[in-house]
Amino acid sequence: MAPILKRKKFINMQKPQAAADVIVCPVCKKELIKTEVIINKYVCYECGSYFRVRTSNRIKMVADNAHKYGKWAGICGELGADLELTGEFVRMGIDELSVAPSMILRVRKAVREL
Repeated sequence: MAPILKRKKFINMQKPQAAADVIVCPVCKKELIKTEVIINKYVCYECGSYFRVRTSNRIKMVADNAHKYGKWAGICGELGADLELTGEFVRMGIDELSVAPSMILRVRKAVREL
């Protein structure tokens, strides 16, 4: 069972103004403030359950935490060679794209054109 993270205290935290500022936990069904859930890494601060996270957000979270601890973050395989996502990976903070030899020049060109 995942450890339950305690609710963080925020100074001047206002009540949500709109329905978009509130998320309902899929397990405990409690209404939670969206900004607090994001700060808590998409974990419910009431019951400890995990929210679904888009893949792009998860990759960014990995890159941010790697840099926080002085590590590099890389993507390898077919995803690293996807030219449509190269710019997005660079913006996310990915340090290395490991690609097949046939894709090296194309990926390099895509990075230079950013």
